[in-house]
Amino acid sequence: MTQRLYGKYNVTKTDGSPVDPNAQYFVLRIDTDEAARQALDTYAKWQPDPVFREQLLNWLATTEKAFWERQEKLYRESVGLDDGTDEVQDGRD
Repeated sequence: MTQRLYGKYNVTKTDGSPVDPNAQYFVLRIDTDEAARQALDTYAKWQPDPVFREQLLNWLATTEKAFWERQEKLYRESVGLDDGTDEVQDGRD
């Protein structure tokens, strides 16, 4: 069985101050993962600080176009449209 949840990242603070050794973190990649995007959207909407909420939603919005362009590219490749045409490539000559 493939391990899906594991310690993949080391979290440090940018100012060099120590992190709580008992803290638990969950890293989300919002530029490639729709579930992560939905999680960030929900997290932002629950923020009591309106400035922070707006910053999170703006960050999410700035990645929107690139996210969907990547999804379209992956889809086109999966159905044989990776050459920029609208004709399905079936591999036969």
